[in-house]
Amino acid sequence: MKEKMIKVLKNKRVMYLSFSVLLILFSLALNLAFAAFTNKNITTIANIKVRGMEYQMKIDNVLTKIVKGDASSITLATVEITGMNSISSKYELVYQVCTTSGCSAYTTIPTNFEVKYVDNTPNPVTGEITATGVKTIKIAIVNDTTNDVWIELGINAGYTHNTLALEGLIINEYKENIAHFIINLPSPASGFYNANKLGAVWDAKLGGLRISSVSTPSTTYNLTNAYEPSLPSLVTFVKGLGNSDGVYAEVSGADTNYRYEGANPNNYVSFNGELWRIIGTFNANTHGKTGQELVKIIRDTSIGGLAWQKNNVNDWEDSMSSLKMLLNNFYYNGTNESTITHCNSTIPGNCNFIKNGITNTVYRNMIENVTWYLGGRADASATASTFYSAERGTTVYAGRPISGTGYIGLMYPSDYGYSVLSNSCARMIHLGSYNTAACGGNAWLLRGDYEWTLTPNSDDTASGFNVYNSGYVYSNNVGLGFSVRPVLYLKSTVKILAGNGSVATPYIIVP
Repeated sequence: MKEKMIKVLKNKRVMYLSFSVLLILFSLALNLAFAAFTNKNITTIANIKVRGMEYQMKIDNVLTKIVKGDASSITLATVEITGMNSISSKYELVYQVCTTSGCSAYTTIPTNFEVKYVDNTPNPVTGEITATGVKTIKIAIVNDTTNDVWIELGINAGYTHNTLALEGLIINEYKENIAHFIINLPSPASGFYNANKLGAVWDAKLGGLRISSVSTPSTTYNLTNAYEPSLPSLVTFVKGLGNSDGVYAEVSGADTNYRYEGANPNNYVSFNGELWRIIGTFNANTHGKTGQELVKIIRDTSIGGLAWQKNNVNDWEDSMSSLKMLLNNFYYNGTNESTITHCNSTIPGNCNFIKNGITNTVYRNMIENVTWYLGGRADASATASTFYSAERGTTVYAGRPISGTGYIGLMYPSDYGYSVLSNSCARMIHLGSYNTAACGGNAWLLRGDYEWTLTPNSDDTASGFNVYNSGYVYSNNVGLGFSVRPVLYLKSTVKILAGNGSVATPYIIVP
């Protein structure tokens, strides 16, 4: 009996040992299979095979695993992974950088190169894929190097009951649905980099401007941390690049203002959903805001033919019948003035009424309430500098004010006078003689209309200065309906978000 019991115990020991050996062998086999599963053995152009498992890949609906990241660009791609198996698995999208376009060999990831997942990707970079399931992943290849870079996409995969050791190659997000402003700058950004000088181009894939011609580039900034210059700093920076960019430093006594000059400088800005243009940046002696440099802009086109003062009295501050009331009430508030035709014009078809003004409160809140100086002259036989002094002087017709406040005004004769190209039209020429190709023909503020300025005639009760269509400045009855282009000063807090000032890509500004 005892011998029989010993025999039974020996048999059980053998069974236990055999079971243990089998368990160890099974674990080893499982680990080997898992290791083989995660090894990316690629055998066909668009298939990624693992022992007993297979996946198919498409990039932008083409059977391939290879995609190019263009130099100095951002390339968007849609990757589709299809499971070709009988079981579910875990996956992670990974990549290798190739030495050739055919990806026959690989190299390390270059500096200033990264693959990101797009914020609105249908599926994440890593997760679980069913047996015959499909995962669609949107990626952005951010290549801020000067060379094209080829990459080969692959899959890091594993069984669903095991933890997948992630490679973590694609971990950062690329926001596709906001405008990006990418600039390669020395770090930190210390000034505004003019788009024209630095070869900025519009990148349709990026949805924004790319500036890459800065010397010693080292860092890429996106919209969230790009240096956003104020408008005054832009104008003075452009001046620092030289007059060829169209900015003239106007010095009148102790005042130094910076104005765009020439036939068509790049001074366009998007404002109120319309094209406006930057006249220049001005100190407090022009607008009355102590210690502030403000940018003055003018609407690119006229809002219509309007009387400077309907009652033929050259008093800008007349609250009932002057153009000031229309511009600062109806136009500024975006409401229509439809009860009065604000004109006594003898020119047929040249009368109008205010409509469709500043309808967006965001833009309205960018406008500064400033002092508008109303000093006058008796005639137009004066240079731009002489007009500038007179406009801020005290010579007016008896009883007329020398200044007023408001949001909207008109350009001054001096604004027009300084808008000519200084290399073409000498500054000592009188504005009354600007009807030449060298002067009026090289002044971007000349629109070819009869256009009102803000300055009244100091020697007459019913006259104010206007710019004739041929280019010279003259004095006319303020009851006539001439073209009106609103002018305003932007608050000093307004900054540039994007754009290069051209008519095709105007400056985009934000509060």
